[in-house]
Amino acid sequence: MAEDRGELLVGLGAPAGLCGSCRFALLNRTRRGTVYLRCGLATEDDRFAKYPRLPVMECSGFRQFEGGTDPVRPSPPGVAR
Repeated sequence: MAEDRGELLVGLGAPAGLCGSCRFALLNRTRRGTVYLRCGLATEDDRFAKYPRLPVMECSGFRQFEGGTDPVRPSPPGVAR
């Protein structure tokens, strides 16, 4: 079962700033429980840090996350959301 975005943000250990509400923020929890945030824009545009230093206060790539199914963090193959 996929974790809620809000639960993952709490597990970051630092305020996310803009990344906390950005549609391009990819949030993952490791098997050991560590949560990390990766910028989805960094894969195609090297102006963006892959793992930004938190909290991010300004970002030219910021786009508000609208809720619902996260288009940037799809479910693993074979797992329905």
